[in-house]
Amino acid sequence: TPAVTSASTTTATAAAAAAAVNETTQSITYRYVALVCRPCSRMTCVPKCCGKGLMLAYQKHNMNDFIGCRKVQSAVNATAAIHMKLANGTELQHKDLYFYGLKPPNCGTRGWYLLGADPKKTSKKPQAGYGLLPDGRVQVDGGRLPIDRDDYCVDAMEAAANTTPPTYTGVMLACRLAAGVADAAGPLAFREILYGAYFVVGTIFLAATLLIYAVLPELRVTVHSGNLIAHTVCLFVSYATLAATTLVRGLFNKYACVIAGFVIQFSFLAAFFWLNVMCADIAWTFSGFRLLLSSNKIENEKKKYIIYSAYAWGCSIGITILTAIAEFTQLFSDRSYKPNFGNYDCWFSNKLSVGVFFYLPIGLLLSTNFILFLFTAFRIVFIRRGTSKVLNRQNNHNDMRLSLYLKLFCLMGVTFVFEVISWAVDAPAYYWYATDAINSLRGVFVFFIFCWKRSVLNLLLARAPESARKRFVRMFGIRDPHRYPSFSSSCQPNNFGANASKRTHSSGATSAQTAISGLQLSQFGSSSSVATTATGKN
Repeated sequence: TPAVTSASTTTATAAAAAAAVNETTQSITYRYVALVCRPCSRMTCVPKCCGKGLMLAYQKHNMNDFIGCRKVQSAVNATAAIHMKLANGTELQHKDLYFYGLKPPNCGTRGWYLLGADPKKTSKKPQAGYGLLPDGRVQVDGGRLPIDRDDYCVDAMEAAANTTPPTYTGVMLACRLAAGVADAAGPLAFREILYGAYFVVGTIFLAATLLIYAVLPELRVTVHSGNLIAHTVCLFVSYATLAATTLVRGLFNKYACVIAGFVIQFSFLAAFFWLNVMCADIAWTFSGFRLLLSSNKIENEKKKYIIYSAYAWGCSIGITILTAIAEFTQLFSDRSYKPNFGNYDCWFSNKLSVGVFFYLPIGLLLSTNFILFLFTAFRIVFIRRGTSKVLNRQNNHNDMRLSLYLKLFCLMGVTFVFEVISWAVDAPAYYWYATDAINSLRGVFVFFIFCWKRSVLNLLLARAPESARKRFVRMFGIRDPHRYPSFSSSCQPNNFGANASKRTHSSGATSAQTAISGLQLSQFGSSSSVATTATGKN
């Protein structure tokens, strides 16, 4: 009947549901676990490469070397083979060690190397020792850079194959450092020595440039020379710090390395901001506008330099402060902005961070400089069309300044573009040797652009003792500036050459007054009024 059929169907459905529930219940298993914090406050926490009952194993497959984990016959003996000590030589007991991680470090494309064992049996040198630092990093004996906690692990490894009972030795697996940087256990690499030498040479020439400007007050009479001096000081600080951190890295501890990283960042940023000031100043000169309306030219120059200084130093300090916030605080929610100074060397260890806090502002400044130079070039063509021949000599002052700044911009702009490309593109280090050499030797080019001039040599000879001056003249076969004064047309009109000696020994105040009247010897003679007059005629 229908009633009986319906009841049977209901009973069968209930039985099937009960069976399904029973089957589901039987397939679920549970186990109890404990979630605990690492006891690193009272024990020494050390990252272990493999899990419990496993050890490191080296295997050669085709042309590649592999490190993996395999089961160990005696877990107690394997664990006992892991010996750790502090960097000061104090041996650590196993009861004081807490192993965590239980997996090899993620080295990416950097590759790895072993310390404490030679699985390839190719090295006859004794293996370097290593010790733990208080912050969990590892210092390799004789090494230059500590190894970060995320870049190494320790474990046991079979000391000899096919031995009964098996013997084990403790080893450390560490990631290699970034491309172009030597391993922590290795000596200075060729690239480091080469670049360190570049930095030293560049620093010497920058120091020579600053010395010449300090000795000759005639070169410091305009705001343009002040901009150049500030730019050169920033380059000098950056290259001197780079030379020290590259060649004598062992003298820098963690804290000194962090400070050096901030100094390099700030000085380089300030150098590029001052280069931007030079470009903006020459563009403003040819624009026909007046930045300050005061009739006192000396006061205008002082106020202009204060504005330039506030811009260049202020922006550099602001970006450096943002970098420090990302480094030392949690205000940036994304930790990928953390610079991690001192992890591998005294510079950014995070690619995104160096892009945001270093290459991005420099790229914007270089783009702005390029636009300013294009504007200035068009203004020169426009001004020359309506300028009389009488003013051509005065216009050469600004043309000379533009030429010098253009050389400097090409040196620091075009070549530094390749530095940005090398950051963005993963390529072998030797691809960038040529452009890196130009960027590293920038101080040499600054010296030859701004100081390697006959007018500067004449000023130096005029200040030298007579005996030394005559000896120098005879040695190099040049004209004596006291007998044959010859200043370049960009520095001084020839009809005032007879009074060169008198002006050379004048005071700073006289030099400033001379600059106002257009009679200064500086190759950076200001002629903004000429450009303004020419614009008015147009």
